[in-house]
Amino acid sequence: MSDLRTLQHVNAAPAQTWNWLKINETAVGVPVPADVAAQVDADGWQPLVNTDVPEQAQGVLMGAGTQATGWIDACATQRATVTVPAASYAEEPVLVFLDAAQGTVAQTTVVLEEDASAQVLVCALGRETDAGTTGSALRLVLADGAEAEVDLLVAQGPGQRHVDDLGAALGEDARLTLRQYVLGSEQAAVGVAVELLGRNAALDANLRYVTRAAEATDVSYQSIHEGRKTRTDIVAAGVITGDGSKVLRATIDLAHGCKGAEGSEAETVVLAGDQVVNKTLPVILCSEDDVAGNHGATIGSLSEEQLFYLACRGLTEEDATGLMTTAIVDDAAASLPAEAAAAVVEWARWSLGPDAAESAATAAELAGHDLEEVPA
Repeated sequence: MSDLRTLQHVNAAPAQTWNWLKINETAVGVPVPADVAAQVDADGWQPLVNTDVPEQAQGVLMGAGTQATGWIDACATQRATVTVPAASYAEEPVLVFLDAAQGTVAQTTVVLEEDASAQVLVCALGRETDAGTTGSALRLVLADGAEAEVDLLVAQGPGQRHVDDLGAALGEDARLTLRQYVLGSEQAAVGVAVELLGRNAALDANLRYVTRAAEATDVSYQSIHEGRKTRTDIVAAGVITGDGSKVLRATIDLAHGCKGAEGSEAETVVLAGDQVVNKTLPVILCSEDDVAGNHGATIGSLSEEQLFYLACRGLTEEDATGLMTTAIVDDAAASLPAEAAAAVVEWARWSLGPDAAESAATAAELAGHDLEEVPA
């Protein structure tokens, strides 16, 4: 038996803005097993003491917030710690597959020693008739010179929710590359916090999302620059249709001591509907001179001239929206590892239809993925 509890202060912005904008944070309803629920404070979630995370990852700042992290740590149905030795490459990627029907909640820690590298793939999946909530807490510790590539795929539907919680600490010359695709979920909360501790540490984050009717996508990035000449690049692009709702918070904190650091945020949003809700909160905090920070957003819908141009070529506004959606899905199928590409094709089949599935399969094959060899 499980109780339903509400996680508060999820994806909270470190620098709060006017409350009436209702953009500072979000809340997510999640199931909590009865034995764990008994330890939850009546006034909210009281995180449990976590003994499963190795010592070097205990202090990593997590992106989704204290309550979300506490829920995942306490309710995890699968736990794993991977350590990659110095100057070596993890030949097999770290795979985290989450099933909405099973309510999979995963706690994963990856420690990369000096000059080590690894790939991590997190997939939050569901089927057409599923209902349930998935969660993932991924802690990353990158020593000097280490490199990690982390891919996230959220491919769910109505009645399915996902909470994604990522925290990383980067040493000197360490590099973290994030590729995140949120293709569908009734409510998806994705929180990322990265501490750039060492000189020349770098974060490259790319987000692609499709938010359709009755869906809500909430994403938060917090990049904290402490080391000198550190760098952050955050690029987001997506399509919102129907009455879909999307919130993106991106904070680059240029802390005291990070001389020579650079940070940039950029977003492109297509609003395909009169009832869509789009909120973007780009923030650059600065406590140091000799740094560079910039942000920008391009937000809009198809103009009457563009719609006329498309109509002259036999395309309706709905067709144009479908093409933009399919482009993001195809990009996911081509860019993600084969295991995730197969999931993208399956999701497109039941969520968008056979034509979209065929297009995604073609994109995956052109990228060199052999979908027939991927286990079901």
